[in-house]
Amino acid sequence: MVDERKDVVPEKIDPFAKAVDDARRKKSKIYFGAVRGEGANRGRHNGVDLFVPIGTDIQIPAQKVILIGTVREAGSGPGASMGNGLVFFVPDEKQPYFLQLCHLSSRTFGILRRHGYKAGSEISERPGGEVVAIAGSSRAGAMPHVHASAMTSIYFGGKVYEAANFLEMYREGRMLRKNFAGVKPPSRFRNPMSLGGYLDPISLIDQGRLRFSNRPAPQLVAGMTEKEKRVLLALR
Repeated sequence: MVDERKDVVPEKIDPFAKAVDDARRKKSKIYFGAVRGEGANRGRHNGVDLFVPIGTDIQIPAQKVILIGTVREAGSGPGASMGNGLVFFVPDEKQPYFLQLCHLSSRTFGILRRHGYKAGSEISERPGGEVVAIAGSSRAGAMPHVHASAMTSIYFGGKVYEAANFLEMYREGRMLRKNFAGVKPPSRFRNPMSLGGYLDPISLIDQGRLRFSNRPAPQLVAGMTEKEKRVLLALR
């Protein structure tokens, strides 16, 4: 009897689509509003953790964004638990917001460098999607994931910056060209650059105002290391 399974082409998986669905159904370990930590560190999770394999492409989160912050923090030490990160301003006409992505691969900075992106750079969508970051596990928890927080205001250098004011500056062509994250990286429970006004990233995704990918990822198993395969199996 012929084993027909050998002729079956494995279905391509969009890891972010699965991760978002898990977060939406509250199957993932950490989702927006979940209580985390103990004692003095106890608090509500101010974003979502999307569990995707290391090396997964992260595409531009909206049709147009402005990169306003980068932080390289792959090592240990105080304030380092959020790892490598990027912060974007999203000029959403309905409600502008800041987007923070953490635990990224160091390969992310190579992508930014090749495209000439730095603080203040406007990034627009290109045909086929624009990859702006790579998922990693820098200072992550028990499993590789991408932490995403959406905020209506940020706190930096002793000053509060509102997303609504950023939108006005963007319209007038006078965006600030400073690194809003590199001086002091965000810590796990006390994010020094976040003031409040958190938005649920899953709600933004459902409204079509936020995304991480818009095309199926390459077959995940092919070319993966044994460690990455174990992660993928754990996700399933």
